[in-house]
Amino acid sequence: MTALAKFQPDLLISDIGMPDMNGYMLIKQIRQLAPHLSQIKALALTAYAGEINYQLALQAGFQAHLSKPVEPEQLIETVINLLN
Repeated sequence: MTALAKFQPDLLISDIGMPDMNGYMLIKQIRQLAPHLSQIKALALTAYAGEINYQLALQAGFQAHLSKPVEPEQLIETVINLLN
């Protein structure tokens, strides 16, 4: 979070299952930090598959959701789509 206060990446890729703060909480916090951070494209990369988890990711503030294990080609295609 400290790094994001000084740097705005073009894309954020975050796991959902993390210690202390899950990915849903992380993206919500990022979206609330500052207006410039609200526009960062975000991809949830997670072992939590299925339509419900996809919807939760979108509701939290991610623009895309990929289930692990992810094929490299699928990851690259999703990143390209998000950045275009």
